[in-house]
Amino acid sequence: MINGIIKYNDGKIDISKFPSTPLTRSNPEYGNSGTRGGNFLCDMAAYSVYGTLGTLGWNYSQNYFSMWYFDNRSSVYTMSKNEWNAAAHYAQQSIGSSFQCNPVYINGQIYYANQVSFYNASYDLAQSYGTATVYFNQYGQPVGFKDTYNFNQGNRGFPAEQATGIIRSIGSAGRYDIRYGIYK
Repeated sequence: MINGIIKYNDGKIDISKFPSTPLTRSNPEYGNSGTRGGNFLCDMAAYSVYGTLGTLGWNYSQNYFSMWYFDNRSSVYTMSKNEWNAAAHYAQQSIGSSFQCNPVYINGQIYYANQVSFYNASYDLAQSYGTATVYFNQYGQPVGFKDTYNFNQGNRGFPAEQATGIIRSIGSAGRYDIRYGIYK
């Protein structure tokens, strides 16, 4: 773990609370950190985003961001039960009785694939999913989820779109899929 105070442009940045990141000297100027950004300066910006998300209590956003940036994730992530419950609850409220759109057959059963915009949900859900596909069974119960974590532009307003641009600039392009339950 990196500990101490680093002087940066006559200021001080306390990095003792940052998550552990391997720092090598393959790049003589900044080092290769093994993260999506690949160097110490990008990592400092990412730590700032990570810490801000935690301070705001946006735990889902913080977790997804950490997997994307620090773990360089590219494989499918299966949502936790808590993540699923929050997304399913909002999706059911959002879609209501209009769930019978886009019928799909999965293993011989009919389901309904609905595009759910999370932009009007809590900031945590909005920043985590944007717009995702939520699958409903024939009784209108959410049973599955499919999304790609990729910082897609949405209709989130100026501050959020600016943050998306900053995040894209500190990490190389990359994405991973988020899934739960039944999906196609």
